[in-house]
Amino acid sequence: MFEKHVINIKTYNMPMMGLSNPFVGMMPPAPNYAAMMGMSVFSCPQPTMMPMPTNIPMSMPAMPTIPTPTLPTNLNMTGTSMPSVPNYANMSGGGLMDSYMSGLKKLLSNMKYIPAPTLIFPTINFNNTTSSTSVDNTSYSYNSSSKIKPGLLKGNLQGKEGLITQLCQKYNVDVGVVLSIIGQESGFGTSNLAKHNNFMGYRAAGDLGKSSKGFGYFSTPEKGLEAAIKNLASYPKKYSNISKIDFNNMDAIGKIYCEGNSYSAAVKNLYNSTVKKYLV
Repeated sequence: MFEKHVINIKTYNMPMMGLSNPFVGMMPPAPNYAAMMGMSVFSCPQPTMMPMPTNIPMSMPAMPTIPTPTLPTNLNMTGTSMPSVPNYANMSGGGLMDSYMSGLKKLLSNMKYIPAPTLIFPTINFNNTTSSTSVDNTSYSYNSSSKIKPGLLKGNLQGKEGLITQLCQKYNVDVGVVLSIIGQESGFGTSNLAKHNNFMGYRAAGDLGKSSKGFGYFSTPEKGLEAAIKNLASYPKKYSNISKIDFNNMDAIGKIYCEGNSYSAAVKNLYNSTVKKYLV
C-alpha cells in the first residue's frame, strides 16, 4: 500500500499557502521555524522551505468523485432582474445626509412666520388708592343678647338690634342716646339717607362717597353704623365739656352734633316718647 523512499532528507520547494492550498496549517515544529516563515497575501505566517523525511511511508487517500449538479431545464429566467440598490454616496453630490438636509431646508423655507401675540395688562397704581373712612370691618354676631326689643327698626336697620347693642358696648356709649339719634336723623331707618346706610346723619365721606350736602354713603349697614357710633364716641377726647356719651351730657353733645339749641331737646323727647319702650 505504501511507497517507500530510502533517501534521508530532501528539500522540497513548497508553494505559497492560501485559502485554496491543502497544506495550510500542516507545518511541523522545527528549531529554525522563524527563519523558514514567510508572509502570504493574508498576512498569515507560511513556510517557504520545509525539509521532509523521505524514509516515512506516505500515501495520498483517494479523493471521492463528486457529481456535477445540473440546473433544471424548465426554469425560465427571462425578464427577471435583481433589485437596484441606490448609490447614496452620489446623491445630491454629498451622500444621503446632504440630500436630507436639502429637503429640510426646502421645508423650512416654505413655512410662514407667525408672530407671538402681544399681551397688554392694565396698570394698577396702588399709591393712589385712598380710603374715605376708617371704619372697622369687625364681624358682629346678631345672636348676642340685645338691649333693644324688635319692632322699632325699619328698612336696612331691620334685625340689626344686636349689632347696635354690640357697637355701643364696644365704644362705651349709651344705647338709648344712639337709638334716639337714629330716630331723629333717619326715622329709625325709613329716610332716603337710610337707603345709603347712613342712619345717624354722619356728615363725612363713606366707603361709597358722599352726597352733595356731605352725608356719607356706605355699602353696608354695619359700616354706616360703626362710622357714626365711632365718631360719636370720640367726643369726650375732643371736647372737654363732654365726659361721656349719655343723657347727662346730651345738651353739650347736641350743640356739637347739630347746629342750633333745639337738637338736644328733640332727642330727649323722642327717647321719652318712643325709644325707652324698646329698651330691655
